[in-house]
Amino acid sequence: MMVAAVFLQAQTAPTLPWWVLYVAIVALAWGTWRLAKSRWWAGCLGAAVGWFVLVAIAALTIPADGWGLIVVLPFIPPLVCAWTLLGRRAASRAAGVGPRFPGPAFRQLPPGVMEGQPSARAVQRSKVMVARYQAGMPRNAAFIARLRYVSGLGDLSPRPVDLFVGGGRVWVAPLTAEPPPPVPLPVRDVLRVDVWPEIEGPPTLRVNWSPPGAEGTRDLVLATLPAVPANLVTPQLEAIAAVLTGLIRAETQAIELADDAPEPPPAPAELSACPRCGETLPPGATACPRCALPV
Repeated sequence: MMVAAVFLQAQTAPTLPWWVLYVAIVALAWGTWRLAKSRWWAGCLGAAVGWFVLVAIAALTIPADGWGLIVVLPFIPPLVCAWTLLGRRAASRAAGVGPRFPGPAFRQLPPGVMEGQPSARAVQRSKVMVARYQAGMPRNAAFIARLRYVSGLGDLSPRPVDLFVGGGRVWVAPLTAEPPPPVPLPVRDVLRVDVWPEIEGPPTLRVNWSPPGAEGTRDLVLATLPAVPANLVTPQLEAIAAVLTGLIRAETQAIELADDAPEPPPAPAELSACPRCGETLPPGATACPRCALPV
């Protein structure tokens, strides 16, 4: 509060119009809210800067006898930051997951390979994720890449799709909330993920799997987006295939370990006592073995 004290001692009347304070409050509150939604540390930094700025502006726009407002108004940005961070924490708990952004394995890829691809954070923050979760896709599914669907999934028409792995399935999710919903492929039925050279045009990514109880092998054909430079098409598809294969292998092992785990022993049967003599009643008894009291 030393800044406010210096300004109050230096003036007896406001030197700025009142609307300057109003605009500053709205701008700093909105900016703090945006920063806190993107990064927690950015929201805290914005709240600290907003506090100092509002102290100075309030001291220049509010008369000296309004020292109470000068003390209270600068706390608006910190309060907005705290409210936003608590809201994010409550939303994460309601979702029943740990980190909101599981993050793909692209961190280990060479720089520049994934040019033209959206970030996992941007995809997980999109509004269409709500519809995807409602359609059955697990909330901890890992985003792999955004590709262009070509063929292999029934009536789904060619369009851009997001590729996820989660819950023991590979998910092909259209970019809109309208039907069709995300299409799951069981991980155990996935045979391989390969980059196929095409006779005409750039190579494609193919996920080959054999549906249970069906004949033959099906191919999910995916292509890169038009935004991907021509010289990065093959390296990008190879990187996506490697990441997808690794995640599929990890999920398959986790599912097999869960199936091989021994089942817990059955809970012991509850024993009751006769209300008359206190004799322990065996399971399924209809009368006390000592006093013959019906139970």
